[in-house]
Amino acid sequence: MSSKPDAHDPLSPCEPCSSDAERNVGAAPGREEDAWHFKPAGLERPLHSGLRYEPGSFGDILKGAWAIEVARWLLASSQPLSCLDPFAGCETYAATDGTRGRAAKLGRGAWVRAQAPFLARGQVASTGRLLCETAIGMGAALELAVFDADPDRLATWKASSLSVRDDRVSPIDARQAIEHAEPSSDAASAMGRVKVEIIDASDGAHLIGDSEADLVFVDPYDFFDRADELVPRVLAQRRRSQVLVYLHNRAPRGGGHARAYARLREKLELDGGPFLIGRVPSDAVLPRSWHEVLLLGPSPPPPSVRSALERETKGITCKLATSGAFEDISRPTDNPEQGGSRSR
Repeated sequence: MSSKPDAHDPLSPCEPCSSDAERNVGAAPGREEDAWHFKPAGLERPLHSGLRYEPGSFGDILKGAWAIEVARWLLASSQPLSCLDPFAGCETYAATDGTRGRAAKLGRGAWVRAQAPFLARGQVASTGRLLCETAIGMGAALELAVFDADPDRLATWKASSLSVRDDRVSPIDARQAIEHAEPSSDAASAMGRVKVEIIDASDGAHLIGDSEADLVFVDPYDFFDRADELVPRVLAQRRRSQVLVYLHNRAPRGGGHARAYARLREKLELDGGPFLIGRVPSDAVLPRSWHEVLLLGPSPPPPSVRSALERETKGITCKLATSGAFEDISRPTDNPEQGGSRSR
């Protein structure tokens, strides 16, 4: 039996591919996982060069679920809600078989419900777009400021029907027509209360620390490589805003990964919080990393929101844990006395 996970198994990890064509072959030895770039299957050319994770991974699902619940909480008491996403990526991505499989396997949860109309169109919405959809569904006012260092990914937001820029580029000019999402709500008035502004900046990190936004996302894939710069900015920002941070925690691999995570925890504990952490494994059978989301702010969320975040996180973890807890690896046979049915 091969130890390599099935690429179409919805509970397989979103790990680097082994193909040299999908790696940065000039990367330093021992850094293969950092050199990997995601390239959607079935496309003639990658639309988003340099993308270092699979949209719709379990990390994306956890982050999106938390973002939706936090947005609902804040929108109920503050409008318009101002949000900053300085590492926004694309507005939408092409949905992969893995993403569809994970959504079907989970079957429920805030992320699954919000993504349903996008997946039906062969797309997966970014966390920023899910925020917009949450506000539209509530008939609430939201102002989302976005930036991404990659001009092609940022162009998808410029082409968005929600963008307030006068110089929108067309989806075709941005080469994003295949992924451009039409608004999921028919209520023009609700859509009109949601606006996206594109920020001119040189680095998303420079926008964090003194932003006046009510909610700030911090989710660069290389967070730990930039921790010395990002952590002080996050801790400064959380004193005035709710801050949602995504981490790809590779501490189980040991070495520098474990030390980097330990240093982060020390800084958080010295700061004193309040903060909440949600954590799900990267794989059902043998997790080599964890997806984590941190919520930090000047005050903790109310108990109802805390319970919603806990429920969403445990729901994903429970599905992963139970799927990998028991296996029956045997050759199929027609004789019931010999067992032989494969596990599912």
